[in-house]
Amino acid sequence: MERTIGAKIDAEQILLEQGHVICEPWDGMRSAYFPLSSVLSAVSSREDGTTLATALRGHEAAFGLLSAIRKAKAHTRGAVQIGGPTLRVEARQLVHIFDASREVRYLLLSYWDAVMFEYEQGAVCNATHSVAARLSAYLLEIHERVIGDVVPFTHEDMANLIGVNRTTVSLVMSRLRHAGIIETDRAHIRIVDRRRLFDSGCDCYSRVRNRFEALYEFAPSGAGLT
Repeated sequence: MERTIGAKIDAEQILLEQGHVICEPWDGMRSAYFPLSSVLSAVSSREDGTTLATALRGHEAAFGLLSAIRKAKAHTRGAVQIGGPTLRVEARQLVHIFDASREVRYLLLSYWDAVMFEYEQGAVCNATHSVAARLSAYLLEIHERVIGDVVPFTHEDMANLIGVNRTTVSLVMSRLRHAGIIETDRAHIRIVDRRRLFDSGCDCYSRVRNRFEALYEFAPSGAGLT
């Protein structure tokens, strides 16, 4: 699902480590981040101290792209869920490309439409679907963004990602493990049977994935995102 932008830019490749914070709420976004094999997320904090990831960004998308172009401030914390190589592009370059290319403007507006759909679907998912279904969907999302079948997550990491307590996550993980769908140890989750994991999740995963795939399928020739 990798794409390239149809214009020349100078992108700096950096190595992000798991747990690194890219930005805090109200920070100015001076750059956008294009994951290669890393996974980034927007994280919102609740009054009780729990957190909830409102979006995951892997090689199919970018983090901070629209805020950087608009010279806007971040709305949430930007966190590295899984470390790895990432391209960082300064906002001024993105503004120049946006202003100069009709094709890039079309793609970015279409991308924003897909992002809004993802947020709307996420709100529906959090309000109506079980923890087990949401957890399975998040594992699918993360799995397709990493190399191999191993996700470097603890139960605590997953609890923070979906906004529930660790005990609940451990119970769901135990059921998936006993069903032969995953294997776990203290710091990793291995996906054993992706098809059955898909069947145990909600349809939100497929709906969002299909929206992004349609975005790239119908993008103008020469335009795209890494």
